[in-house]
Amino acid sequence: MSELTSEHQPSWSKRDAVFVALCAFYIYLHVFLLPATPIFYEEDHLMFVNDAWRMYLGEAIYRDFFQLVFPGTQSTYLGLLYLFGPAFWI
Repeated sequence: MSELTSEHQPSWSKRDAVFVALCAFYIYLHVFLLPATPIFYEEDHLMFVNDAWRMYLGEAIYRDFFQLVFPGTQSTYLGLLYLFGPAFWI
């Protein structure tokens, strides 16, 4: 078994590095205006941050408000708010 794993070690080629760099650059162009001004997309993702803010202020999820989303979304944002403070970029 050890012979199989030693022969098939994943490795990065130059093409992989170029692909990752191009993907990062593409995402950067969609999130920032050059050189570093962030673009604000106002959609429904802020409702999760709003629920986390309500939890940060002392309300309890499912007792004071209810939202059916992936489990732990508000708790993840709550942890980020406690870790970094109330910042819009979260």
